[in-house]
Amino acid sequence: MATRGPGIYYGDYLQLDRLLSCQERESERRGRPAHDEMLFIVVHQAYELWFKQVLFELDAVQAVFAGEVVAERQIGQAVSGLGRIAEILKLVIGQLDILETMTPLDFLDFRDLLFPSSGFQSVQFRMIETRLGLRRNDRMAFDKLPFDARLSEADRARLLSVEGEASLSDQIDRWLGRTPFVAIGGYTFQEAYRAAVTGMLDRDAAYVRDNPALPEPERKAELASLAAAKERFAEIFDEARHGRRAKQGAWRVSW
Repeated sequence: MATRGPGIYYGDYLQLDRLLSCQERESERRGRPAHDEMLFIVVHQAYELWFKQVLFELDAVQAVFAGEVVAERQIGQAVSGLGRIAEILKLVIGQLDILETMTPLDFLDFRDLLFPSSGFQSVQFRMIETRLGLRRNDRMAFDKLPFDARLSEADRARLLSVEGEASLSDQIDRWLGRTPFVAIGGYTFQEAYRAAVTGMLDRDAAYVRDNPALPEPERKAELASLAAAKERFAEIFDEARHGRRAKQGAWRVSW
């Protein structure tokens, strides 16, 4: 009978010595330690770990839609992966509640020491946006500069490489273009899909209009972006524009 070895120790497996030594407060290094900088670091490092997991899940989901044929059994795997991504995004949004236990004055104790670093420089977050389908031309400029202007040269190169690949939106578009839509009884996928996306965009626009925290220039820019997205989506259903016709109850889409 074979005997089991000593196995793997918890701390060694998770490399906790390395992981827990990565929280170095800049304020302490400068001789003016700020208590809440530790919270700030931990929250943002946690964000980046979750972003890494989202990108890992996207690898699997996009692999499903990368081929010319998508097996039915793989759809469930993709849906499961996307469901996990949705739950992760809920979790990272919830981390803001923890961050908000830090007062603005607490933040100012060390914020000037971090200049010019910014969350805008999270290349993983930009990669997630790009891989989901956000296009460069659809982004809002910040300080009249390209959205990646604040990234390092190496990170800009990484992002440019991702932009050269098919996004999940591109892949699903091609998959839907090869797939006849279902019309059973009173249910038509085409109309259900159209109503769901239009409703989502309308809800987003209502939120932007009613949000008192948004400065007016930002509100106008957001509403204009949503209106443009809604117009682009409506073009999907313009058969004359796409040269497509519904045949025998099957409807194909290209956008």
